[in-house]
Amino acid sequence: MTAGGRRVGGWLLGVVLAAVVSAPCGAQAPGVTNGETPRSVTPNVLPDHWVMDAVRRAEGMGLLEQSMPFRAALSLDHAAEILEEAATASQRDSATARLARGWLSRFRREYGGLTAGDEARWLGLQAAVAGESHTGRVAPGFGELGEERKGAVALDDEGWVGAETELSAALGEHLALMFAPRVNSERTRLDRFELVTGWGNWRLSAGRQPVGLIKSPAAGLVLSGGVALDRVSLRTERMRGLPGFLRVMGPVGAELVVSRLWNDERHEREPFLWGGTLSVQLFPRFGLAVHRAAMFGGRGYAEPVTLETLVDMLLGRVSNLGFENQIVSVEARYRLPTERWAPLTAYLEWGSEDAAGAWWDVPGRVFGLESPAIPGLEALAIGAAYTDIAAHCCFNPPWYRHHAFYGAWAAYDRPLGHRLGGEGSEWLVYGSFDRPEEGYRIEAQLFRRERSGQNLYVPGREESAGAALRASWRQRPGLELRGEGALESGSGWSERRLRLGAHVFF
Repeated sequence: MTAGGRRVGGWLLGVVLAAVVSAPCGAQAPGVTNGETPRSVTPNVLPDHWVMDAVRRAEGMGLLEQSMPFRAALSLDHAAEILEEAATASQRDSATARLARGWLSRFRREYGGLTAGDEARWLGLQAAVAGESHTGRVAPGFGELGEERKGAVALDDEGWVGAETELSAALGEHLALMFAPRVNSERTRLDRFELVTGWGNWRLSAGRQPVGLIKSPAAGLVLSGGVALDRVSLRTERMRGLPGFLRVMGPVGAELVVSRLWNDERHEREPFLWGGTLSVQLFPRFGLAVHRAAMFGGRGYAEPVTLETLVDMLLGRVSNLGFENQIVSVEARYRLPTERWAPLTAYLEWGSEDAAGAWWDVPGRVFGLESPAIPGLEALAIGAAYTDIAAHCCFNPPWYRHHAFYGAWAAYDRPLGHRLGGEGSEWLVYGSFDRPEEGYRIEAQLFRRERSGQNLYVPGREESAGAALRASWRQRPGLELRGEGALESGSGWSERRLRLGAHVFF
């Protein structure tokens, strides 16, 4: 993206955010049937939780009148509202109706009967006993150019047996928390925690949570949600129409996340990280989103982080190229008018490392098509996606590497962006088979990856193929057995992960 494009994008983002802030907090999105803003504030659902797949499928089947934000997480209260709307919208005796009602029933058992617009106080408790083995692990490489650049970095194998708990609570109309410690044979740690407050349609949260700006299983080019970070987030919970003449744009949603990469060996400077997304539902079937994130500043850097340098970075006026490294993408989703034969949703993400000409010369692109319910076998959803990230050229930098941020676009030995790791391509086929009324659910992925040039995993993992499988079986209302397995292998190497556990809902 050119410097001029960055300035235009920055000003546009500022204008729309100002308009969102000025909109009445209680304004309703089209199609919200309960007629009022939910009274309780609740914590988030994780990006890889089954609820996120159910919400995406309900949207793709046309069961939702409300517009859905382009992001990887929702609050528990909003998820309850969506599942209730989907269950109500379905035909009474159809397979789709049974599926939607099953999702709602499973959600209520898992979260203690929580419903949209519940009373202000609510408490949910879960616990699990699990074991995991992870062999052949590697971390993304370091550096950008020259002899110090590295490819895949070998990590020690990992294995543990332990217990996990998750406590979620709504403490009043404007306050909620989530607390999820883990105790295992290796160590005790607090994997996730969150404190949330909110007024009207706004949510402010602080804690340790995965940070993702996209809801597709094909991952995202900017922030894919694969790493839990200590962060502060401000967002609109639901899509809302803007005031005045801007209402013609359709419902709008926004999110801003700020973090710092503390205690990460790959980022000795401990830089700051910010990310944001702005989504617009231009038409009932078509929506657009702009995702943007930047790593900047840090300890020992000559130029201090001030209000002026922050504003310059947001508007594209950074004079010192070593101050920040940012990535931007545009995402489009279109629900095709094919539901008479089969519901289909097409999506595209197009992004660049934020430098002059990179938008066209060195793009990253994700093309996808998915069906949320196969006719005659509505329990099955399938999708396919192709990712292509171009080689650097024409004085544009390579993807996910930067000379001033030697730790690269990664944190805690995991990529912040697309799991491909930069230059190369990926073919992905994914799907889920869900029978909530019978208590079981299966998710699967098959992929083939080709990495080259300055990919974060090259040298080391140039070509690979693999699969991932996740299954759950709910034997009784409060007990669920879960299993996960993943394999990626190439010439002379393989990475394997296996996790088994039992989950209890109180």
